[in-house]
Amino acid sequence: MNSTSARTLQILSLLSQADQPMTLTQISEMLSAPVSSTCNIISTMLKLGFVRLSDPKMKTYTIGIKAYEAGIAYIKNTNFVGVAKPFLEKMSRESETTTFLGVQNGARIVYLDKVESSKSVRTTAVLGSYKGMYFTGLGKAILASMPDKAVEDMYYGSVFQAYTENTICDIERLKDDLQQTRERGYAIDDREGEISLYCIAAPVRNHAGKVIAAVSIASFYDLLTEESRKKNADILVSNAVEISRLLGYSGTLLY
Repeated sequence: MNSTSARTLQILSLLSQADQPMTLTQISEMLSAPVSSTCNIISTMLKLGFVRLSDPKMKTYTIGIKAYEAGIAYIKNTNFVGVAKPFLEKMSRESETTTFLGVQNGARIVYLDKVESSKSVRTTAVLGSYKGMYFTGLGKAILASMPDKAVEDMYYGSVFQAYTENTICDIERLKDDLQQTRERGYAIDDREGEISLYCIAAPVRNHAGKVIAAVSIASFYDLLTEESRKKNADILVSNAVEISRLLGYSGTLLY
């Protein structure tokens, strides 16, 4: 790669991740680059709108509108189902389970994609089907991103149906479960929808930090050990974070 092109991209990356505007000297030092060549590149980027002079007196620089527009164009043209697919495959392969991608539609979760390994569980969830959010891992992962008041409003006047003896059918218990989800970092469906299935799920966030979907790992409860539960949780959360990062999320935590 051309050295000037590489340095330009390094400057863009540095400014986009900086917590505050940077001086020319700071940029040069961070990149271990001569001030003179850095100055030339910054001047060109200023003219093209990829860098902005945030404080003329202090001569500090930050990301420019053109860089922002390029980032937004990427987000708009990114199909999050396509982005998530390789990660669903990776999660399924590493955990030897069935993995899912789902989105919210009202008070229900819609299954958009799934990947099954040769050893994985087969579930009743098929692509395009709906299930309630309060008893599914995917649904609870999304509900946990909402304020309790929003959850209460969603289920006001509703009657919870018990699908198994483990189904949470009380709004206060559900809120407690969602708080545990936030603290834990992922949701758990402990045989609440199907008596033999144990599911964990984590949210997917976009560039604005908004939860737009969730991913999950479904296993037979009887085949799980404490070690495999921890392993699957680590696989789930790390991949949910990676998907979110590709969609523009800059945070480190999902809750």
